[in-house]
Amino acid sequence: QGLEAGGHRGMFLTDKISTQLGLVSLVSQVVKQVKVPVIAAGGISDSNGVRACLQLGACAVQVGTSYLLCTEAETSD
Repeated sequence: QGLEAGGHRGMFLTDKISTQLGLVSLVSQVVKQVKVPVIAAGGISDSNGVRACLQLGACAVQVGTSYLLCTEAETSD
């Protein structure tokens, strides 16, 4: 997940914000280093974000927090 992620944002080595990457930088770097599918997450809230991540090489995107306002989530009551 990129720095823009809402809700839970997993950290690996440190929780210092200064060491975190934004989603665009993160996806761009990860797809160059791994040979497994990359699923982009964190701060994607519209079709432009989806499109950007796919163009960077992600095979899919995960959108979470923006769905909290949907009726189906039953969190808006």
